[in-house]
Amino acid sequence: MVTRLSAFDPLEVEILYSDASDTERKIIEAAANAIGRQPRRRGKQLVWEPLISPERMTDAIAARAERANPEGAAALRDLQRIRNTFDALSGVATGLLHAAFPSHKEPTPVAS
Repeated sequence: MVTRLSAFDPLEVEILYSDASDTERKIIEAAANAIGRQPRRRGKQLVWEPLISPERMTDAIAARAERANPEGAAALRDLQRIRNTFDALSGVATGLLHAAFPSHKEPTPVAS
């Protein structure tokens, strides 16, 4: 599969990935991970890019997991909302503390 996918251009790989079944997508994902980044020509530039964008693969894997376990996916979304709320509140609290104590400096982490 690695050799076959390497023969296609990036757009063709995206089309194949989009049209593939879940089983075929898993095979393509494994091949893409095995291949790693490949040199691609973007206009006059030569850049290193993965066969399939990590964001696209992550979205497909998440959608597969949600279909397999909708209750678990719902619980995960709830936990992510709680985490996002906590992060937002801690950011606000940090800002308030810095405003209240402007001369205070954050401690430098000690390397272990």
